[in-house]
Amino acid sequence: MAMSGVDEKVEELFTAGVQCLLADRVEQAVAVFVEVRALCSARGRVEQVAVCDLNLGACAYRQGRFEQAQACSRRALEVLVDAGEEYVTELGWSLHNLGRAAMGLGDAEQARGWFERELPIVERCGQPRRVAECVAALAEASAQSDRIEAARSQYLRALRLFTELDLPASASECVFGLGTLALRQDCFDEARDCYQRAQAVFAWLGRDRRVADCFSALAMVADAEGHRDRAAQLARQAVQIYRSLDS
Repeated sequence: MAMSGVDEKVEELFTAGVQCLLADRVEQAVAVFVEVRALCSARGRVEQVAVCDLNLGACAYRQGRFEQAQACSRRALEVLVDAGEEYVTELGWSLHNLGRAAMGLGDAEQARGWFERELPIVERCGQPRRVAECVAALAEASAQSDRIEAARSQYLRALRLFTELDLPASASECVFGLGTLALRQDCFDEARDCYQRAQAVFAWLGRDRRVADCFSALAMVADAEGHRDRAAQLARQAVQIYRSLDS
């Protein structure tokens, strides 16, 4: 995401803000983007103000302030939707951020609408990773909207895309999602297989919290099958990892 058509000082500040956000120094990023927004506003640079709003929305989402994230992203969208091809990437991000904010607010159906609007934009831009991330987000929203078959199809597509991009962590999130869909439909063997496959990759990647999440999910499968002792054992393994991570 670039800040085009501005002077060198503003561009350097904006780049510093992006770097802070990527490094998870969110409060610093907010301060920088607010400063850049004020400078762009004073110069009458409407599109650049919208780009700042877009990034402020991303910061608010990271902070769990979903209503603020939604408001910032809506302001950005109002400008970017008519800003032309130069800002099509930012337009896609504004839609994605609105979808994520809606998910955070518990409105999965609204989130689906935003992700569905985003998808043809990122497909047209030829951004394979963005396409995969959008399809995965759409699958998550579909699952939470009880659109099980749509979610399954979307997870499978996202899994294929992430695999082609050699992104095993993201691919395994899709496998985990497929396991959750299978569990909801009482397909216990399929659910167990998905959770175990995801867990193996998370363990290989050192994603301990997700390994624990898989133990917890496997415990739910065992409990649903009536294997109470096995469920309790798996749950204890999950708790042990969670405690070690939180200590």
